[in-house]
Amino acid sequence: MKKIFFGVAAVMIISVSFVYADTDKSEDVELEKIVVTPTRMEQYDYESTSNVTVIGSREIKSSGARNVSAVLEQKAGINAYNNSSDKTNKVDIRGFADTVVNNVLVLIDGRKVNSIDMSGPDWLQIPVESIERVEVLRGAGSVLYGDNAVGGVINIITKKGTGKFSGRLGTMLGSYKTRQDDIEVQGSEDKISYYLYSKYYETEGYRANSALLSKDINAKIDFDPADLLSLGIS
Repeated sequence: MKKIFFGVAAVMIISVSFVYADTDKSEDVELEKIVVTPTRMEQYDYESTSNVTVIGSREIKSSGARNVSAVLEQKAGINAYNNSSDKTNKVDIRGFADTVVNNVLVLIDGRKVNSIDMSGPDWLQIPVESIERVEVLRGAGSVLYGDNAVGGVINIITKKGTGKFSGRLGTMLGSYKTRQDDIEVQGSEDKISYYLYSKYYETEGYRANSALLSKDINAKIDFDPADLLSLGIS
């Protein structure tokens, strides 16, 4: 009788341990991505018939890229090249080569930032640390966005403030007399949120005439009076 009792007890312990281990498992669930670039209205990416790529803040951080053009090259498979510095990079969609600055539209929070001349947008005016996501629309978008959108549209959406007031200070030193200092402040109260990011970056560069000095600041205030209405200033 004792042998039978111990056998049953052992089975019960094994069963309980198995159930506990099974319920302790946790998996990361990735929610559907929301895009706005294809139709200028929020929709899930699987609902869009357009060729759109979404690069989230987690992917941007893991890339280690220092500017938006480098993020696009790594995460969206887009060719980016420059003649002098990262500030004047050319990001090519659909193979427009040297005319890409006139055929790829770049937006920041839906606002056009393409230069009126042939110099192209300043890729360092928006620090990657302040980006929530980047939406890349491949193919003609001229019907919705007008000129400059023949090859595609790159829409950079910046972060919104969340939670209680918080701040962060950072500094970095590197080779070629590289230095970066940055500050981040964010928070939200009722229906108003605020976000501020400022960065100072300088380097002598690894080759002649590649020195760079950049001072950038990104500020954003959002007011959400209703579920389907949002007003923002950036």
